[in-house]
Amino acid sequence: MSDNVMEKEKESFQKMQKVSQSRFETYLAATQSAFDVYGRTLQCTRDIFRGGFETMKDHLNAAPCWFQTAHKSQDQQEAPSSLMECAIEASKRNVVFMQNSFNQGIDALERNSEIMRELAQKSIQKAQDQQELVWSRSA
Repeated sequence: MSDNVMEKEKESFQKMQKVSQSRFETYLAATQSAFDVYGRTLQCTRDIFRGGFETMKDHLNAAPCWFQTAHKSQDQQEAPSSLMECAIEASKRNVVFMQNSFNQGIDALERNSEIMRELAQKSIQKAQDQQELVWSRSA
């Protein structure tokens, strides 16, 4: 009788260890997913800032063109069209920057959503595994 009690206690202890291990794995997966989301968000932010700085540098590099064209007094017809060309080029750079920023944001959001979906699936599976362990212990 004592051996039977010891055997049941041993089985209960082993099941509790499995439940604890399963919970640990769930928390580990959640923590890893959180760091993955943070890392991707940080990378996206860096890329957007880097793109913004590159766009600003391009604008600064184009600034002499603006000033030279604005101060031309020889051909008044050429000045407005040259200024307009410079403005159009600056606008194109802004549009490219905004498109790239938007696309990077969408990509990061999609990757983060996928990570969270995988985490939810893992968590559901772990919860079901834990429930099965608990119920099998009771039986």
